[in-house]
Amino acid sequence: MDQASAPTEEFERREQNRRFQLAYAKLTAEQQHVLALRFGQGYSLEETASVLKKNVNAVKALQFRALAALQRSLGEVPDD
Repeated sequence: MDQASAPTEEFERREQNRRFQLAYAKLTAEQQHVLALRFGQGYSLEETASVLKKNVNAVKALQFRALAALQRSLGEVPDD
């Protein structure tokens, strides 16, 4: 990477992080928790289900809805 592109790349990285944080903040507390456990902490579905006191299918559904909401907020999927 040359030094001329470094400030631009840093700006883009910070902007992407800011957009993600804003989108993440729009999720419900439960959606944030499931994503934090699954992707932040690396918990398995079974471990996440145990922590949340839910069955695995409920965790899968919650995770799916959380990721879909993030994608909508980030503009990666058009709202229908």
